[in-house]
Amino acid sequence: MACRLKSMKELAREVMKRNCQEHEQMERTRQQQILSKERKEARHTVNGNAQEAAKANQTKATKKPRWVPEKMLDVSLTIGIPSENVDEKLFDLLVNWLEYRAEIAMLALERGDAFLQLHVQGMVRAKSSNTTILKQEIKEVIGWQSNPPVGGSMCLRNLREKGLHTIIGLIGYCLKDEGVPHFKFYNKNITEEQKAEGRRMHNIYGASEYKHKLELTPANILGRAL
Repeated sequence: MACRLKSMKELAREVMKRNCQEHEQMERTRQQQILSKERKEARHTVNGNAQEAAKANQTKATKKPRWVPEKMLDVSLTIGIPSENVDEKLFDLLVNWLEYRAEIAMLALERGDAFLQLHVQGMVRAKSSNTTILKQEIKEVIGWQSNPPVGGSMCLRNLREKGLHTIIGLIGYCLKDEGVPHFKFYNKNITEEQKAEGRRMHNIYGASEYKHKLELTPANILGRAL
């Protein structure tokens, strides 16, 4: 009897062991099926994303860029740093650019009565789509697009054709520091007669329009620029 009971217990253990092994095998099979499904879905997603990206790139490549016609712009240009002098190399970089880019140009390295620090003042006639694009071009020329100085400001405005904010008026305004050691001047397609008329206009309008100005600060630099 004892031997029979022992045999039955061993048989029961064998049955339980086989059941456990079968259960473990079924679980492994189920996990493998889940993993295989996830991998398949992942490949499908990657392929789908790649196809969508390729389609988007193809659409972008074949899409015609919006053409913005260029026009002749007359603008005033002011470049300064309220708390310090601008680097004089900036003036030379602008002159090189104006030589091939501008139809008419004047440029002065000055202090004036408003800025007190050395800054660049000028006028440019050049073709561009708008002042925003032209301003970005000038920033690239002087290296301010990627690495502007702290507090550095550039103001580019269409001429108002009023007071000194005209071609002739700006000639006189840019010549106001003539004769002082720091003064530099560049001009392209500007006649001596225009310079004389500009000086005359500045003598008439300059004192009343620009006196009592204060040192520039980050808050007022753009508002005080021409």
